[in-house]
Amino acid sequence: MSTILYVLFAFLDSLIAVYIHYVHLPSFLYSNYRVEAYGTLIFLIDIIGLCLLWISLYVNKEKAYTMFIWLLILVSLSITVVNNTAFLLVLYLAFLALHIPLLFWYEVSAIEYERFETVVGLSYAFGFLALAIVLVLEEFNLKLMSLLFAFSLYGLMFTKKIRNVNFTASHLFSKEFLIEFTAILVLGEYIEILSSLGYYIVRDQSGFTDAHAKVLISVALASAFVVSLLSDALFSLLKIKRFSILLVTFSVSIPIMFSLGTSYYVIALILGVSVSLFWFFLRVYLYVKYKDEDYVSRFFFFYIASHAGGTLLYSSMLTIVHSHVIALYIVASIVCIVWLPFILRLRI
Repeated sequence: MSTILYVLFAFLDSLIAVYIHYVHLPSFLYSNYRVEAYGTLIFLIDIIGLCLLWISLYVNKEKAYTMFIWLLILVSLSITVVNNTAFLLVLYLAFLALHIPLLFWYEVSAIEYERFETVVGLSYAFGFLALAIVLVLEEFNLKLMSLLFAFSLYGLMFTKKIRNVNFTASHLFSKEFLIEFTAILVLGEYIEILSSLGYYIVRDQSGFTDAHAKVLISVALASAFVVSLLSDALFSLLKIKRFSILLVTFSVSIPIMFSLGTSYYVIALILGVSVSLFWFFLRVYLYVKYKDEDYVSRFFFFYIASHAGGTLLYSSMLTIVHSHVIALYIVASIVCIVWLPFILRLRI
C-alpha cells in the first residue's frame, strides 16, 4: 500500500509542482513583471521555504512533516475554489514555499524504502511525460489537478513515518565536503536559473507567444522523461567521472547554443537533459558515497544548494549586462571553473 501512495504522490507532484513553478506562475506574471523582478520574487519564496525547512530540523520531524502536508492540502484545496487573481497569486507562492520543506522530508521518508527508489523515480519521469503531453494539447486543468494532489498528499499520512534524525553539521568543517558543496551549489543554482527562469528567457530572447513557449517547455519535459529512464544505464556505463563530464557539457552548452542561433527546440531538449542529469547525479553521488555516513544531513545541504539564490544572482547580473546570453555565459563559466577540479577529484 505504501508503494502505491508514494508513487501516486510522486506522479501528481511532478505534474502540478512543475506546472505551477515552471509554467503557470511565470506565464501568469510575464506581462506585469520583468525577469529581474520575477527572479527576485522566486528567490524570496525559496528563502521562506528554506527557513521553514531549517526550523523543521530542530523540532519533531514527524510532526513537522505532517504539518507541511496539511498546509499544502489546505493550499491545494483553496486553489480549486478561489478565482480572485490576487488570492490565486498568494496561493501559488505559498504552494512553492511549502513545497520545499515537504519535498525534502518526502525524500527522507522515501529513502527508507530503498526497494521503492526506482518505482518512485519512474513515476516522476512519467509525470514529466504526462505534463508535456497536456501542455501540447493545452488541456491542463489546474483546479482538478490541485484536488487530486490534495488527495495524494493525504495518502502520505499512511506511509512510513520519518525516523527521528539527529541532524549534524560537523562534516561542514572538512575540506572535501566544502569542495563538494561548492560544486553542487554552483551547478545547482545554474540549473535553478535555467528551470525557474526558462520561460522568461525563452520569451525574452525569441519573442514567442505564451502557447509557443509552453510547447518548448513540453519538449524539455519530454527529454527529461527520456533521460530519467536512461540515467541509471548511463551511470552504469560511464561511471561517476564521465557521467559528471556529460552533465556539465550539456549544461554549459546552452548559452553557446543561444549565441549560435540554434533552434529553440534543440535548446529546450538540452535543457531537459541537463536538469534530469543533475538531479540524478545529486542523489546517486550522495547515496553511493554517503549511504551509511549521515546521509540526511549531507542531503540537506545539497538540497538547499539548488534553492540558495541563483535567481537573485541572475536577476542582479541582468540589471548590469542587459543580456540573457551574456548572463548565462558568466554563470556557465563559473560552473566550468568550479567543476573542473571537482571532476578531477572524483574517486567513487
